[in-house]
Amino acid sequence: MAEETNFIPRKVTNPNDFLDRKSYLCICNVFCNSRAIIDEIKYHDKTSNIDGFIQLIEESNYPIGNIFIQAKTYKSKYKGKNKAEIPAYFVAYAMRMRNEVCIFFSVDADDNKIYWKYISDDYIRQFNNEGDNEIHTLLSR
Repeated sequence: MAEETNFIPRKVTNPNDFLDRKSYLCICNVFCNSRAIIDEIKYHDKTSNIDGFIQLIEESNYPIGNIFIQAKTYKSKYKGKNKAEIPAYFVAYAMRMRNEVCIFFSVDADDNKIYWKYISDDYIRQFNNEGDNEIHTLLSR
């Protein structure tokens, strides 16, 4: 039998992993009755810039497009304000990947809501003009 040591394994999760999982499940719930397939969203990974994509399908079940997303947990300090902090790296990703539809999600899993912002060319210009540390209003939920 081996001697006991003070070595311990690395933790499997951190507190943010539980929040990310709740956000992922909320996204699944909101889209479950839509013509979208969300199996390509990851909540426990370290992929740069995006959390995955939602594949849109038409009525005959053929794919018609993808929406690339970045999802963050909705911060309680913005409750009722329809605001979120959209990260500059995701705006930069959308700016470089002009052929992709990029949408930022701020997920309020407790209220089963997703606040979202389409990162359009106009929004990229606005973001650049206001500076990347600004809090931007989300238009839809």
